[in-house]
This record gives sequence, structure tokens and C-alpha cells, in this order.
Amino acid sequence: MSDLNRGSPNSLVTAWTRARTPLTLVSRLLLGLVFALSAITKITAPGAFRDSVAAYQLFPRDLITPFATALPWLEALIALYLTVGLFLRPTAIVTVALLVLFTGAIAISLARGNTGHSCGCFGDSGIGSLAPVQWLAGGATITPFDVVRDLAFILLAAAIYWGDRYTLSVEGLLFRPAAPLDDESYDDDDETVMPVPVAPAARTGARMRGAASAQRGRE
Repeated sequence: MSDLNRGSPNSLVTAWTRARTPLTLVSRLLLGLVFALSAITKITAPGAFRDSVAAYQLFPRDLITPFATALPWLEALIALYLTVGLFLRPTAIVTVALLVLFTGAIAISLARGNTGHSCGCFGDSGIGSLAPVQWLAGGATITPFDVVRDLAFILLAAAIYWGDRYTLSVEGLLFRPAAPLDDESYDDDDETVMPVPVAPAARTGARMRGAASAQRGRE
């Protein structure tokens, strides 16, 4: 019976309630660090990143330079918002959209056999030359590892979207509800307190007591 109870929906909700705050914080920090590293390496070596975009052979030639110029700054903005905790749900949506774009481009390259280039996630110099960053980048060629890595990042972004927006975040300082409910029943989207319905009998009794008081006052 105890095993069944542990697998019940209520137990899963309780487990998520307890884990959502630390999971959100870890996801924010990890994705914020990844996007910060990615942005820095691309901004400091714009030519190398432009060549990486061209190697995918997916963009028209006229769009390669604008895309390669704008993307690193968008990634830097995502890293900032995730780290400080601002506009977390819109940022999570944009993050997922970018990761789906990256995953799709990598999957198309794998299907075409166009794997003789890196994913372009990080540069090859400066921070990008560090061993942990090189491992995260997946090496000099595209492999299924790049798809798995981006799918894991999508899961982290999903945890941010459904997670705790208010703990250790600018969003919590600015937008936290004035009177949050208890931890187990609090929902980010349910920020209004519904009035408690009053039974008809209670209302009738209140009216009768009011009338009696008024009668005594006239006497």
C-alpha cells in the first residue's frame, strides 16, 4: 500500500512542490552559464562563428552575416535574464525556441551526412579552448551527442518555465504576490484570492439579527 501511495498523483505533486525551487535555481544557473559562454566566444570571434553558420548550408548567403551577428547578443540577453531571474517565462520560451532551431539544424546535418564541422556552439579560442567547454561543444565534428545535449537543455528550460519564478530573482522582488498561499497549494498563475461563499442560511440569519437590532432601537 505504501508503494502505491508513493506513486500516486498526490505524492508526485508533493515531490514537485519540494523540488521545484532548487531545480529552477540549478536550471537557471546552468543554462545562464552555457549561454553566457556561448555568447562570449561568438562575440569575441565573429568571423569563426560566421563560418560555422555557413558550414550548415541552411541559410541563404545574404542572411548568414545578420544571423551570426545578432544571435550572440540574443544569447547574452538570455544569459543575463536567467542569471538574475527576470522575465523567466518569456525567456524560457525564447530559449526553447532557439534550442529547437539548433537541434533541427544539427539533425538535418546528421541526416545529410554534413558532419565535417563543429556545431558552432562555442569558439575554439579563449574560453572556448578550455577542456570542459570543448567537451560541451561536442568536438570538431557533429555527432548525436550534440542532439542529446540540446534536448537536455530544453528540459532545463522547461523546468524554468514551470518552476519557481520568485526565489532569488529580480522577478520575485518586483512581482511576488503580496499574500502568497501556503507552499503546497500556491500556484504562480493563481494570484487572486476568491471570496468564500456564504451559505444562504447564514445570510438569512444575519438579516434577521439585523432586523431585530433595528426593532429594539426603535423601541
